[in-house]
Amino acid sequence: MAHPQATGHVDGPSAGGWTSEDVGLRLGAVARELPALGMPGPPLEGKLLRPLVALALVPPTLRPRLDERFWCGALALQMVHEASLLHDDILDDARERRGRATVQAQAGPGAALVLGDHYLTSAYRVAARAQAPEFLVRFIHAVERTVAGEIAQGRAAGRRVSPSEYREIIMGKSGELFGASAALSGALFDLGDIEARVALGRDLGAVYQKVDDLLDYCPAAGTGKPPLQDYRQGKWTWMMDLAGMEDFSMPEEEVLRVMHAAGTSATSPVDRAAAHLEEATDELRRRALALSPGDTLVDAVLSAWVRTAKRAAQAAVFEVAEVPA
Repeated sequence: MAHPQATGHVDGPSAGGWTSEDVGLRLGAVARELPALGMPGPPLEGKLLRPLVALALVPPTLRPRLDERFWCGALALQMVHEASLLHDDILDDARERRGRATVQAQAGPGAALVLGDHYLTSAYRVAARAQAPEFLVRFIHAVERTVAGEIAQGRAAGRRVSPSEYREIIMGKSGELFGASAALSGALFDLGDIEARVALGRDLGAVYQKVDDLLDYCPAAGTGKPPLQDYRQGKWTWMMDLAGMEDFSMPEEEVLRVMHAAGTSATSPVDRAAAHLEEATDELRRRALALSPGDTLVDAVLSAWVRTAKRAAQAAVFEVAEVPA
């Protein structure tokens, strides 16, 4: 799964009186009840994008009616994400996350694995507290598909994948949990358009993953993790297609040069990626407004992602000169 860092992987939006900090406070009120029930309360840090997307897909007229059931559903989504971060840190041997030592660096991979498992299993209990059967079904499916997406990416390591296979992978590892986020409001308020909401959420997750994949090739993006980590691990992404790469044999310094230089084209691959993301988010904005007329929060989320991509592309202009020949 993608794992944005607090150091600026993707901007946190603010709109309609809601910020990630506001969402964190609401989630925190629910999380504080969990230890008494034998469940771990997750650290509510980072951008809280999945709960924020869940909120964004609540029509503004219905937001005053949100109660603990909604925030339980949103917290369950965040707990699955936190579990994935703990597991990712083990796989990547990551020593730091969000500016602090990881659990596996402090206490070992066993402790990180067990805590991640506890977040994951507890998330099902918390999701059930939303008292929305349709959401629970979507949530369970999303967790299973997220794991399947990670497995598919692992099996594809070291080889080129087709655009359709890449989309299938990112729809699983990122899109499905965003889809469950979008389903929450439809299930709680019986809005009758839950399929359209899930489809929009899945596409939001895919775009977010594309932003994450772009930033992996931008050392100045300030993601909090080493650049070219995907390339180093043999993970084929859309950025390699844009750069015309065929395999993972290119030296890392040459990869950066290819990604950041215009070459025979008028623009660099990262420039073209940023332009593609802006176009894709325009279409998602239209779909979101059809589901939630008058809303500004989805627009704020998408605008933040586009800003992040554009800043990374702009920074790349200055990075090229610093790459050794």
